[in-house]
Amino acid sequence: MLKGIDNGILDEPPVRYQTIHASQGDQWRFAADWPVPTQQLTSYYFGAGRSGTVASINDGTLSSKKPKHKSGRDHYRVDYDIAAFDGKFNRLGRTWEGDMTAGVDLKGLTYTTAPLADDQEMTGHPVAHLWVTSSAPDGNFIVYIEDVDPSGTSRFVTDGAMRAAHRKVEAKSPWKEIGVPYHRSFEADYAPLSATRAVELAFDFNPISYVFQKGNRIRITVTGAEKMTYQMPPGADASAPPRINLYWTIEYASYVAFPLIPARSSRYQGTAEINTGTLKYHGPAEFYPSGKISYLRLGEQWIKCATGLAARAGLKASYVCDSRIGSLRVERKGSGGSSQARLVGSGVAFSGSGF
Repeated sequence: MLKGIDNGILDEPPVRYQTIHASQGDQWRFAADWPVPTQQLTSYYFGAGRSGTVASINDGTLSSKKPKHKSGRDHYRVDYDIAAFDGKFNRLGRTWEGDMTAGVDLKGLTYTTAPLADDQEMTGHPVAHLWVTSSAPDGNFIVYIEDVDPSGTSRFVTDGAMRAAHRKVEAKSPWKEIGVPYHRSFEADYAPLSATRAVELAFDFNPISYVFQKGNRIRITVTGAEKMTYQMPPGADASAPPRINLYWTIEYASYVAFPLIPARSSRYQGTAEINTGTLKYHGPAEFYPSGKISYLRLGEQWIKCATGLAARAGLKASYVCDSRIGSLRVERKGSGGSSQARLVGSGVAFSGSGF
C-alpha cells in the first residue's frame, strides 16, 4: 500500500532468496517464512576412518549415521598461521572462488562424506555441535562447510565460529523462531574450557541456500584460528598453541545439523486458468507452498492463500486455502523423485510439477 493505492505488495511473499547451483531459471525462490517450512534438519556426524580425499590432520568421515564408538577423538594442535581465502574473500557477498584445500583443509580437522547419490539442497542455518576438551581455557573454534568436486577441489560454502568460553546457550532466545543457539556473551556467562571434561559448543553458520551436486562430497573443516579475521583470545600465546581433542562417540557425538530441502518441494511450475468475478487469467503460473501461507504467482501478480492442512499420508498431502479468489483445495503428491501440485476451486484451476 503506497499513498492509499493498493499495489499488491502485501500479497507478495516476504522472503526472497537465491539458491546457488540451482537449475537455470530456478535460482530465485520465494517463501512466507524463514527458515523455509519445507526444511528437514538432518544431522551429519563426525566419524573415524579415512575418507581418502585430503591429507589433513585426520581425514575423518562424515555421515548421517550416529557414532557407535564408546571412545574416539581427534587430536589437534591449533595452527595460528591459517589465512583463509588468500585475503580475497568478499565478506559482503559471502563468496570466494578459490580452493580451500591448501590454505585451510591441510591445516585443520576434516570430515568428508562419500560422493552424493543425488543433488542435495541446503537452505537455512546449519548448526554445529562440537564436543571438545582443550589445554587452554578459551579459544576460537571455526567451522567451514565445503563442496568437494570429483577432482578434489574444495569450495567454500559457508562458515560459523564462536569463542568457546562464551558457549553458554540462553533458553530465552531472540533467535528462537529461526532455531539457532543464542549466546549472550556476558561476563557472568564466562565458562573456561577443561582439559579433562568434554563440553559442547553449539553455534550456527551464516545462512545459505546451496545445492551440492550429484557426485560431489560435503566436507566439514574445523580449525582453531584464522589470522585475517579472528583475534586471539586474551592470554593466548602463539608460541605455545593449545591442544584440542574433538570427540565423536556415542556419549559425545560431534555433528552439524543441515537444513536440507526435499527435492522438488519448494516451487511448482505449470499453468493456471482463473475465471472468477474479480480475476480472469489463463497462462503460466507458479505455486509456492509455505506452511500456513502459500502463494500462487500469475505473471507479476500474486495470490496469497491462508493454508490449513486437511490430510497427509506419506508423500501425499491435501490443503484448503482461503484467498481473495475464493476457497481452493490443494493436492500435492510425489514419487520417484517427481512431485506435482494441483489447485482447484470455483473458477480456479492450476496444475504444475515440482522444481
